[in-house]
Amino acid sequence: VVPYADGLDYKEPIGKGVYESMIASARERIWIMTPYFVPDDTITDLLAEKARAGVDVRLILPAIADKPYVYAVSRDNAERLIPYGVKVYTMDNSFVRSKLLLTENNVVVGSINMDLRSFYQQFECAVFTNDPKAVAQVEDDFAVTFGDCTLLEGSGKHKFAKRILAGVLRIFAPLM
Repeated sequence: VVPYADGLDYKEPIGKGVYESMIASARERIWIMTPYFVPDDTITDLLAEKARAGVDVRLILPAIADKPYVYAVSRDNAERLIPYGVKVYTMDNSFVRSKLLLTENNVVVGSINMDLRSFYQQFECAVFTNDPKAVAQVEDDFAVTFGDCTLLEGSGKHKFAKRILAGVLRIFAPLM
């Protein structure tokens, strides 16, 4: 628990709370771009629930890994959402460095990865805005970026050995 300037103690990290709130309140779209996708069950369940409810949920990950073990878990986490209707993309021949979360009315741009280390251990920061011009600019950036991506197809099932490796690595997810 960290005391803040307003005198209140927040039990949950602010960044995680903002992400959860944006995802929970989205009615039309949730577009995420992140190099690392190691969310907790709350965010995973929210994304699956929203996709099942017809919200356009899209996730862009890198096609090139900078940390192979984190990438294996990120891809596995993302591919597990495909059966729920989440569209998972990889940016062709690139490593994604952007950390963006866009809904129909809001956007967060900053350094907060979609992982537990960013939420709980590191002092990440981001800008949240509902300014229509900023939302439109980020939407335009996503539109261009989708053109440079490959949509992952299938049921979210991949080779047994990869699933075993990702399952073992998932044990260490809080450290990733």
